[in-house]
Amino acid sequence: MTILVSLSGVKKLMIHYKIIKKVGEIYFRNMENNQENKGKMKDDGRFKRKPIEFIIDDNGCFVCTSHYASSEESGGHIRYWFDKKVSVMHKFIYNELFGEVPEGLVVRHTCDNPKCINPEHLILGTQGDNVRDKVERNRQAKGEKVHTSKLTEEHVLEILKDKSSTNADLGRKYGVIADAISKIRLGITWKHVNRETV
Repeated sequence: MTILVSLSGVKKLMIHYKIIKKVGEIYFRNMENNQENKGKMKDDGRFKRKPIEFIIDDNGCFVCTSHYASSEESGGHIRYWFDKKVSVMHKFIYNELFGEVPEGLVVRHTCDNPKCINPEHLILGTQGDNVRDKVERNRQAKGEKVHTSKLTEEHVLEILKDKSSTNADLGRKYGVIADAISKIRLGITWKHVNRETV
């Protein structure tokens, strides 16, 4: 039996989670006909999963504490194993309560907390919407936190202080193209670096 509720407030949502905690397991839909999972099923055909545990923070986020989170560089979302692959918990919660996510859409957080699994904080949107949210809320990786960055903030400050070298010379020195140096000097990239100290 899959527990589904229509959400009309936190009260009903809390009832849903109390039932899950009491039962002690989450049961996935549409697993009964999957032969690979027969050994992982209960006698009544339900699929056994690790209980979901969470704490409620001051923002009303249900911060999952029972499953692991990916690294902050990878988004910090709560992950779990399902059907031989890693999935994200907030998408699972959305699917269980509201149905499958339509193709081309993603589950977004209105709270900006990637560890939150509160269904009232989850909405659908496109990947473009998700990226726009990240930029508008200033959550995107910048500077040396971008995993492909060859420069550090210290390098950028050195580049900005060096008024005599050409872009090509500095590019060779730091292992980047001259255009990257030009964009730093023009303030197109690395905008978050405090240029007043230069």
